[in-house]
Amino acid sequence: MSTMSILSDFSILFILILFIFSLLYCLIKYFKVNSELKKIVNYISDFKKTDLNFRFNEIDSWMNSNTYISSVWAKFRNTFIFFESVALKNGEDVSYEDISDTVNNLQVTASPLSFFNEDALVTSKFNNKIIQSIPVVLVGCGLIFMFFKIGTSFASLSIQGQTPEALSTFMMSMHSSFLVFVVGAALSLTYLLLEKILYGALCKSPLISVQNVISTLFTRISCEKFLYELLREAKIQNNSMENLTGALSSNFKNTINEAVITNLVPYLENITYGINHLNQQLQEINSSRNSQDGIDELF
Repeated sequence: MSTMSILSDFSILFILILFIFSLLYCLIKYFKVNSELKKIVNYISDFKKTDLNFRFNEIDSWMNSNTYISSVWAKFRNTFIFFESVALKNGEDVSYEDISDTVNNLQVTASPLSFFNEDALVTSKFNNKIIQSIPVVLVGCGLIFMFFKIGTSFASLSIQGQTPEALSTFMMSMHSSFLVFVVGAALSLTYLLLEKILYGALCKSPLISVQNVISTLFTRISCEKFLYELLREAKIQNNSMENLTGALSSNFKNTINEAVITNLVPYLENITYGINHLNQQLQEINSSRNSQDGIDELF
């Protein structure tokens, strides 16, 4: 069979078109994933662990606005722990917008790889089951067309009889039938090989870059260390409370003494001075009155 006759065969042409469209679908989806993952890597690579002290709201806003990764980021954000900066007051929840500009030791209680994994960032963004089933579909189409051609060949042979021309046509039809299966199997293997290469280059490599950047930026804390930190903070707070309670009486006494010395004593001194001055004036008035009474007696 010539090349033109092979390409003009409907079954071979159908399998070839199915192979091309499947490969194009892979390329389109993989390039889209590659573009989104590179965008994430380029943005997060500008951050350092120390930058989270004052740029956390910036990265949080960008992650929430990016629809490709926002759902994963929302789950991952629930594992954050802010030591020495964010505290719960009266049991109220602290929103991320109210985080202090001096955030220290931002850590997570779960591994970032359990959130930013292959399923969340790659395979869930397209119909991965269809892509993985294309090789089986190509082989299955080759088998279906092969048995269909074999069946029609035997039917035509029984109708025309076993003449040399009929046997020659039967052998050509059988050759064409097996050729369809060979083409389907060859395209299936080719698709499988190309799909693995494209997936590794366009999806797997940038995914690893995203995971490395996220793991470097956010430090995981174990459950034991987390409980230890909570116990340590509780002990520090209890010790501070005891010190404040013990110093409260002495501080109150010192405050009263300072208030009396600075405010009450000058006021009392002024009152004493006024009373003394008033007594002095009264004595002068009495003495002047006594002198006037002596003069009146002489006359």
